Amino acid sequence: MRELENVHGDEALHYWKTECRALMERLKNLGCSEDAIRSQVMAFQTEVQVEMMRRYSDRLAAEAQDGYTLNS
Repeated sequence: MRELENVHGDEALHYWKTECRALMERLKNLGCSEDAIRSQVMAFQTEVQVEMMRRYSDRLAAEAQDGYTLNS
C-alpha cells in the first residue's frame, strides 16, 4: 500500500497495472477460471481503493485536528 501512496501519475498507473497483472497470473497459475480471476481482481482493486481513501481521510482528519484549538 505504501508503494502506491508514494507514486503518482503515470508511475502510479504503471505500478497498479503491474500489480493487477501479477495477481491475474498467480490466480491463473492456480487454475482459477477467467470469471473467478476477474472477480478476484475487481475485489482486490476495490479493497485497495477503499484503503487508500481511508488513509487519505485519516490524514486529513489528523491535519484538521492538529490545526484545531479550543479558545478558553
